[in-house]
Amino acid sequence: MVEEVTTYTVTAERTAKWWVLQAVDVPGAITQVARLDQADQIKEAIAFVAGVPEEEVEIDVQPVLPEEASEHLERARELRTVADWVAQEATIETRIAARRLSSGGISMRDIGMIMGVSHQRAHQVLHEPVPDEHQHRDGLIADLTVCSADRHSSTHTVEVRILRVEDGTREPSGAELANGVRTARPV
Repeated sequence: MVEEVTTYTVTAERTAKWWVLQAVDVPGAITQVARLDQADQIKEAIAFVAGVPEEEVEIDVQPVLPEEASEHLERARELRTVADWVAQEATIETRIAARRLSSGGISMRDIGMIMGVSHQRAHQVLHEPVPDEHQHRDGLIADLTVCSADRHSSTHTVEVRILRVEDGTREPSGAELANGVRTARPV
């Protein structure tokens, strides 16, 4: 017999010492735990109130956080997304640069020296695929501009523009990019 597992959304609100867990779809299922990694304890309460075997209960814990913390966590997620995108773009640009250098007759050893890698790594980079340069990954367009740089220190001001294009088939307009400006801060 195949068990049908149901996933229940569980909110977790912090009180002075405890996390109070409550199943959204089964309001009578409530418990408290000292740490969020103990949230599985609510499965028994959900099973009892819902009248299902505990083995058929899965949970999705959604901590209820202060708004300020939520805003910072969301900002951190956005920045990680941009960082991933930038790392992918840097990889592609490195591959393109290696191809341009090689087609210009520069030796593999010199390409390695220019790129700061061994000649063996330069050879690998040269032969790694380059995706379509016009493809937008996950509908995210990020434009980074170095606004100012102090050549006597490692401080730079970087402006990051983030825009999500739902269909990924068009470039954003100037107004869309302007509205997507998230930050301009020293890094």
